[in-house]
Amino acid sequence: RSLMAAGSMDEAAAASDRAVAWLNRSLALDNSISTRKRLGDATLDRNDILISIGRVEDAIASLEQLLPLYDGLIAAEPRSPSLIRSRQVVLSDLSLAWFNLNEVNAGDPRKSVQYGRRLVDEVRRMAADDAADVSNRLMLAVCESELSIPLMETDPEEAVRSARRAVDQFDQLVRAAPKDRFMAPRRARALTRLSLALVSARRAGEAVEPALESVEIHRAMMAAQPDETRHAISAVFAFSAAGQALAGTGRYAEAERMHDEAAELGARVASGHGATLASAAAADYAALRDGDYWVTRRDPAKARAWYERARVMWSKRSEKSSWVERKRREVEAKLAAAR
Repeated sequence: RSLMAAGSMDEAAAASDRAVAWLNRSLALDNSISTRKRLGDATLDRNDILISIGRVEDAIASLEQLLPLYDGLIAAEPRSPSLIRSRQVVLSDLSLAWFNLNEVNAGDPRKSVQYGRRLVDEVRRMAADDAADVSNRLMLAVCESELSIPLMETDPEEAVRSARRAVDQFDQLVRAAPKDRFMAPRRARALTRLSLALVSARRAGEAVEPALESVEIHRAMMAAQPDETRHAISAVFAFSAAGQALAGTGRYAEAERMHDEAAELGARVASGHGATLASAAAADYAALRDGDYWVTRRDPAKARAWYERARVMWSKRSEKSSWVERKRREVEAKLAAAR
């Protein structure tokens, strides 16, 4: 953890690999619940590091080995809240590792939906069993919102339903705790996902309102915390979603401004000191969506200009992971198609 905090991610990954390997060997001598718990905790820490440096295949392999470990632990301690939450983290991490918009992933939305549905079903049961537990309701809202992302690729209408349930749940939580400052960013991201789900379902007219509301919340968040990179990365997707929704309703001048603002903000967060792969993913998303917009407007020169921005950004990244290579190939394919 100290190496992660210092930004030495490759060294942190090597140290984490050694720790997990040692704990796996320890299981041969001590298969106790406490040893398996330590292995679970160490593997989850390792997963965070692997994703941050682009080793998504290694992260998925370790998480899929970890899931039956937690199933066994929960079978032995079925009422352990910490174990149940840890398994939910594994399911969430697996869903995100297989597919998402703003982090390193393997590009398989169907696998993502598989784990995301299992997570939502489990959290929904917990929320139903204890309706007074706000943490379960919050977790359910987050999970429903995140599940909408891969569903946009496999079943857009179901993505809309999942995203809308999430926004409705966040609205209820905000009404119950209007001074909770941590709720606004989560609700804003849920609104962004709802707007994107509606666009994917070809319902752009309905997408404009949640998209623009998300934009306004993100502007307020960035004004209040201008140095908070997470808000800026989230805003990139919010601005781009608004651009897509506005374009879908023929409000082209407004759409162009939103797309450009998204791309410019993405470029800033991706070029800052110590910019992460998450920052690069946001910049890539905004630039490609800006280029895609100009393809639909039949201006290939402007489309190529935005695709070229993404190509140059990826050419400057030093990572050699399969995900980065996949992103580079995607940009090259768009450039070739726009000629």
